[in-house]
Amino acid sequence: FMYDFRYLYLIYALLFIYIVYAIFKNFKYVKNFKAFFYLPLLQFCSDIAVVSGSVLGFYDYLKRGKKYV
Repeated sequence: FMYDFRYLYLIYALLFIYIVYAIFKNFKYVKNFKAFFYLPLLQFCSDIAVVSGSVLGFYDYLKRGKKYV
């Protein structure tokens, strides 16, 4: 089989852009080189929290029905 690695390169490029965006979005507030580690970690954790809260809220909405809106 001949694998097509274009999608893998796309995923790596998007992950790199995501990390660079997380650093440059908030580096102006921190101004410390430890931020190169902590800012992407903080961005990743906050995005996970937002997505999981949205999924759980939507699940609860579907479980209870539309009568509680």
